[in-house]
Amino acid sequence: MKQWRRTAAGLMACTMLMGCMMALPGVPENFWIMASAEEYTEGTYELLTYRNYGDYIEITGCDASATAVNIPEEIEGVKVTGIKFAAFMDCSALETVEIPDSVTAIGENAFYNTALWNSQSGGVIYADDWVVGREQNLANWIETDVVLKEGTVGIADYAFTGINVKSPITSVEIPDSVKYIGGGAFDRCREITSITIPEGITEIKSNTFYLCSSLESIVLPKTITSIGKEAFSQCGYSAVGDEEYWIIDDVYFGGTEEAWNELWNTDDFMILEPNRPIRDGNIHYNYTPAPTIIPADLDGNSEINASDAAILLTAAAASGTGADTGLTEAQIKAADLNADGAFDAKDASLILMYAAYVGSGGELSITEYLATL
Repeated sequence: MKQWRRTAAGLMACTMLMGCMMALPGVPENFWIMASAEEYTEGTYELLTYRNYGDYIEITGCDASATAVNIPEEIEGVKVTGIKFAAFMDCSALETVEIPDSVTAIGENAFYNTALWNSQSGGVIYADDWVVGREQNLANWIETDVVLKEGTVGIADYAFTGINVKSPITSVEIPDSVKYIGGGAFDRCREITSITIPEGITEIKSNTFYLCSSLESIVLPKTITSIGKEAFSQCGYSAVGDEEYWIIDDVYFGGTEEAWNELWNTDDFMILEPNRPIRDGNIHYNYTPAPTIIPADLDGNSEINASDAAILLTAAAASGTGADTGLTEAQIKAADLNADGAFDAKDASLILMYAAYVGSGGELSITEYLATL
């Protein structure tokens, strides 16, 4: 069933009104928690300030002179699980931060305008193993097909949002290491057409894909147990004549039909109605995605060495004569290391260079290494 604008005009107006009060895009998901009557005590730990809610702690800021911060896993026996919206924005000298495994959420612009943020350009902004934002100057973007680095743990709230500056992102590859995706993370990324959420993610938070108007397909793992308010609101825009509607054409869900239906077993209007673009799509149950291949690891043994270079050169030679290369589509993509649309001796040379780098003690991933060239 399609979500038609004319027949749903009243519904959409109600959605917009309630959304303004309950789940504004561009407002951190934990805003309403912070604005609620939930009790907490405030404290300091070394250079950090925090709020202690009794069963968890949220970092709220740091000393303005701090250049390096090591966030502890717990303070006074209570787990540190979050970093507040704009927490370090006034810590302009901050250059490095260590974020513990206990942290499961980071608010929007938590590290904005710090030295850590301002020292990174060309696209994605990282803080330790978290994606915390994106380059705001569109002229500085190197690649709009974003590949998050291996080992990334989480994506902060509104990290890629296009609410103030149009998002240039056309696609995003999320590694299996990512376990947390913040609310509004891809808000208004209007050019993304498809995305795969890795196994292990349990929640699609409010506004995560709000107004991703070009989104046509999505892969959701069986580990998903909840979908938040307006998570897929106004996704997949289409028009037929004078009629306009929103629908994500294909939804590939790793779980059963029963598990899918359980996701929508709620009376919450803001979960049910604004998320119709994904609910009304063509649902493919028990979907298992093809395994991802690490760039350059053509033999799939988790090592990048001369063996991979040999496979690439053999395939390139076959391609030059019009013969079958013997590579899958995923391998062909993994072989094109310099992203010039071809796999050839230049890519094989990069493989050998990286193998030599690792052999001399280098610790960067292949993606990180290529970014230094």
